[in-house]
Amino acid sequence: GHENVVEILKASQTKTFSIMAQQLDKQIKQKEQIQRQLDVVKQQKEQIEELSQQKKQTEQQLHDVSQQKADMKEQIDVYEKRLQATESMLVNMRQKNKSLKQLLTIVQQSDISPITQTANFMEYDPVIHSVSVNSSDDEND
Repeated sequence: GHENVVEILKASQTKTFSIMAQQLDKQIKQKEQIQRQLDVVKQQKEQIEELSQQKKQTEQQLHDVSQQKADMKEQIDVYEKRLQATESMLVNMRQKNKSLKQLLTIVQQSDISPITQTANFMEYDPVIHSVSVNSSDDEND
């Protein structure tokens, strides 16, 4: 029976080692799984950092764009003021032009007889007529 005991012990020991090996295998697999999860977490962390960097850049760009927008609005205001000034100058010039036309009409109306008389005088005076340059058709008479 002595050999039987040794066989039983050997079998028992083999079984124990086998169980320990399986457990070790399980632990290694768990460790590998944990490592994979850690890698995923690390990757996600890197992505988050990248995204936060992108967010900062985007915020900066947004700030720049809103600054440009403000500058452009300022420029537009300046141009609108210039346009208004130009328009009022134009209105003033039209007004002056109207006034000048009215004045010219008044001058022409008030001076009508002396101008006509002078013209008649120049046309019909034989001495002046020979000197004057007259574009009128009356020369054909």
